[in-house]
This record gives sequence, structure tokens and C-alpha cells, in this order.
Amino acid sequence: MVQRRLFSNQIADAIIQRLIDKNNQLGSETIPTVAKGNINLLPAPDKLADYLPAIIIEVEDVFNIEATPSKSVLTSIYNFSVKYLQYYNIDNSFEEYSNAVTTSEIIADTLLEDNALQTYLNPYGRILKTEVPHISFSSTETQVFKDLQVPVILVDIQFVVYFRSYDNTR
Repeated sequence: MVQRRLFSNQIADAIIQRLIDKNNQLGSETIPTVAKGNINLLPAPDKLADYLPAIIIEVEDVFNIEATPSKSVLTSIYNFSVKYLQYYNIDNSFEEYSNAVTTSEIIADTLLEDNALQTYLNPYGRILKTEVPHISFSSTETQVFKDLQVPVILVDIQFVVYFRSYDNTR
């Protein structure tokens, strides 16, 4: 049996479960789509309204920073891009933009709750630290929606998890 030391999917799934568990506290409306992937997996613009607002968790990079000599424990830095997407009404875009900013900040605060996130990851290892080093309210994906003339606000939350995995083969 191969010894598992990397857990990108499990951490992403824990993030999804944590956000689903807190869904009713994330903003003014329930978020129907909380999923792993990227925005390329979203439906065509004419069907997008059925899926928004949405939170998409994208695994970006994993940096392995420390392994024990026996390699039974590995410390890694997992980088995620957590995207919050919300439709807006042209007539009410300033208020909806403000709501999107507030919701994205609540999402970021929820992600930073290490102990709550840890409960989903106990079989795999231990969270050493989490951080949100950057929140972008104007990304290249936002420009894509503008070019397509689709009224979507996209907020990109960079989320980093420092994780020490256990040898779970013993």
C-alpha cells in the first residue's frame, strides 16, 4: 500500500464541508453551489443564474517544506483560491457589490477558524496554521465576465493551509 502524505482533495473537501455547515451565516442568502473545481466548470452564462451565488474552491499549489527522515510525516503548504461569485442587478449594483464584499469577508473569516476546519481533517493530520494573505475584488476572471456582458461579481480569496500529515498506513 502506498503511504499517503498529500491531502489536497481532503483539505478542499473539509473547506467545502465547513462552508456548507456555516452556509446560513455567510450572507443574506443561502449559497446553492459550494464546490471544488474552477470557474471553467460553471455552466453557460444563460444558465448561470441557477448556480449563483457560488463558492468555488480551486487547489492551486502544494509546497512540501519538511519531511522526517523516515518520511512518515510531511509538512506542506496548500494554496487554494476560493472564489465567491454573485449575480448583480444593474439597477442595484452598488448595494449588491457592498454585500458581495461583506459576504466574501465572512467567508474569509470562516476559513480562518482553524479548530473548526481541523475537525474534518483529524484522520489525515494536523493544521499548523491558516492564513488569508490576499482578497482580490478585481481579478482577470472578473474581466472575462465583463467582456461577456454577464453581470457577475467575482471575489478571489487566497487561502493557505499549513498542514502536517500523519502516516495513516500504520
